[in-house]
Amino acid sequence: MAVAFDKNTGKEIWKALTAKDPGYSPPSIIEAGGKRQLLIWHPEAINSLDPESGKEYWSVPLKPMYGMSIMTPRKFGDYLYAGGIGEVSLLLKLAKEKPAAEEVCGEKRRPPSTASAPRRWSTTTAPCTASASAASSEPSNWPPATGSGKP
Repeated sequence: MAVAFDKNTGKEIWKALTAKDPGYSPPSIIEAGGKRQLLIWHPEAINSLDPESGKEYWSVPLKPMYGMSIMTPRKFGDYLYAGGIGEVSLLLKLAKEKPAAEEVCGEKRRPPSTASAPRRWSTTTAPCTASASAASSEPSNWPPATGSGKP
């Protein structure tokens, strides 16, 4: 659950979202679609909220194993990436004209139950590869270097 409070009075302003587990990813703010967006990745989905009202702009399922939504989703240009334990990852294309997101590619896998069992993972979106159309149209500095100081 995400909750916003008035910084001067402590009064609750809004509540949004529900999830079985809280996750570990810190909330972050991005600018996309002409709006400020509050990103919340809990162990069931990445969510974009209006930071003023708590209204949901968009939500995309992304369920890492053991509730380990840890990394802060990373924005680069019009793209947003997140990944977690259990070989789950997602690349979203953020809309320019409104707060919205479309899945470009990703892997939403589950590991086999035992080491000797054959791998029977299911992928619900196309894997992100160098040949993916979104990746091939990216600038040569994709992905951004860590520690660059740029969001």
